[in-house]
Amino acid sequence: MSDFSWIPVYRGITDKISGYEDNQLQLVAWLKEAGVDAGLTDRGAVKEFELEELDPFTFMGMIMKFGLSRRIELLKKLLPIMGLNIDPPTGEDGVPSAQAQKVWLFAYKHSRDADDIPALWRLFRQAEQGAVTAEAFNRALKVRMAGMAKLTQYMFYCFPDQFLPIDSQTRPFLKKHGVTIPEQDGDSYFAALDEVRQKFDQPFWEVSHEAWKSNQSGHENVSEVVDERLIPIWVMRVNADEIGEGTE
Repeated sequence: MSDFSWIPVYRGITDKISGYEDNQLQLVAWLKEAGVDAGLTDRGAVKEFELEELDPFTFMGMIMKFGLSRRIELLKKLLPIMGLNIDPPTGEDGVPSAQAQKVWLFAYKHSRDADDIPALWRLFRQAEQGAVTAEAFNRALKVRMAGMAKLTQYMFYCFPDQFLPIDSQTRPFLKKHGVTIPEQDGDSYFAALDEVRQKFDQPFWEVSHEAWKSNQSGHENVSEVVDERLIPIWVMRVNADEIGEGTE
């Protein structure tokens, strides 16, 4: 039986972090207190320093970079630290893990544009309102370290009712069902989402899980197979077009 108990958990986290655009240091502090011990150091031209800026999507990615069991243990600590009275999930079917060594959507301070993190926040704000524009999506897509697979995965973490990850699991499944695979732009991504809505009488999180199950054709009992997207991607072979530069 599929387990989508992660959805109310990540919705709760998404709602909480929404109020911290002007206090991004608190987002970093929560992760650190919960036990995230890597990926919280930025780099300037001459020295390293504690991360001072953080977009909401990368905040979620910092949770999702762990394997399932460690992720749930992290959430057991993080949720009360954030003041959220929510039980951690018992499973996370349909959820792709973030790539542990390249988890940020943005580059180090010395090589990122001053508007990169604000651009990610703007995309988040539009998603909250259910009205993401192609312009905002395309700007976020240009942030160094982002990319179609990574950005759509992270948007899916926060808003699984609105967005579907376009990654190595969903691409072959969508293609098999006649959905046009989007190019690297917002218009084609939104068009693909519309096609998925027309072809499937399921929410995006179920489509994501069905895509993974469809790719397990070599296994006799899919229900007994661990979703490989719940395993940190650095222990897996991944598509070269989904790998960016490292930030940790």
